[in-house]
Amino acid sequence: MNTRRALLLLHLLGVAAFFGSLLVHALGGWLTGDTGPASTLPVLLERVAWTVTVPGLWIAVMAGSTLALSGFASFGDRWIQLKVAAALAMIVITHVVLLPALVEAARTAASGTAAVSGDYADPLRTVGIAAVADLGLAAMAAVAGVWKFGRRRRR
Repeated sequence: MNTRRALLLLHLLGVAAFFGSLLVHALGGWLTGDTGPASTLPVLLERVAWTVTVPGLWIAVMAGSTLALSGFASFGDRWIQLKVAAALAMIVITHVVLLPALVEAARTAASGTAAVSGDYADPLRTVGIAAVADLGLAAMAAVAGVWKFGRRRRR
């Protein structure tokens, strides 16, 4: 297997991990009232974030960047510019909004002071909104990567 294929496979695995874990965060954020035990959901979502979401995001970004720098595409192509902008936005949303809200929700739930539907309901809704925003950006980047608009066709 050559380097380009290995990087592309690594990029796709990172995207799949990131996208799949965002679906879990979006569902967890929107199903806050039906959680059952007060401390289970936020703690599990925080573990998913640190073990799947963040590594998947960074693997996808680093492998995609390495592919672009290795000549797979030019940074002058519009579709690459869109993917870079989407990746930067996903990094900001994940690290500035999603992760702090998850940490707050998990800390509140683990302390045992939260009610059954909990004081962690608002942070989990924030997580759901951030996850949906990340999902939209990831879908946009995926469409740009498949469609490659703005690329000149070879004759």
